[in-house]
Amino acid sequence: MTTRGHRPKAGAATLRLAHLLAARMRNSRDGHLPFAADATARALDVSRRTAMYAAQHLRELSTPSATPPCSAR
Repeated sequence: MTTRGHRPKAGAATLRLAHLLAARMRNSRDGHLPFAADATARALDVSRRTAMYAAQHLRELSTPSATPPCSAR
């Protein structure tokens, strides 16, 4: 979705965050996982602000309004 232009500012950090969260999700029993911005930023080797922007982009990509209509796919 990031490469198709649905969220132009979602880039490498967003993809790396998605992979990091997916890896953490494997250990989750109930589908919830902690998100510590500072620890996540260190794990991604980015600034705290970049980690928060990446999280925001992921949230926006996961909302129904961010999904393109079927005709656009």
